[in-house]
Amino acid sequence: LSEATAVWELKDGTITSYSVTPEELGFERALRSDLKISSPQEGAEMVRDVLLGAAGPTRNVVLVNAAGALVAADRAKSIKDGVAIAADSIDSDAAIGKLEALIDLSQRLE
Repeated sequence: LSEATAVWELKDGTITSYSVTPEELGFERALRSDLKISSPQEGAEMVRDVLLGAAGPTRNVVLVNAAGALVAADRAKSIKDGVAIAADSIDSDAAIGKLEALIDLSQRLE
């Protein structure tokens, strides 16, 4: 979210290219240094904080990346729509619930 992002979209056999800016998605631009992590533990804490509702550039990056996945999976009509769906998943605690279920499953499978 530090600059415009180039997007290539394949839909019904046609490739469309366009760019998306953070501002078009309702976000302020972020500095790359805002998103830098120094260890896997710090990354895990950052993910948990976002899924527990922390605001800021890290959450915004998670929302945009999730939005891209939702569009690719035909679960959202646009990146902006996907951002709203992803935000609702975090804000309703559905996302943290899925993470906790995954952690629980992985511990039981050891």
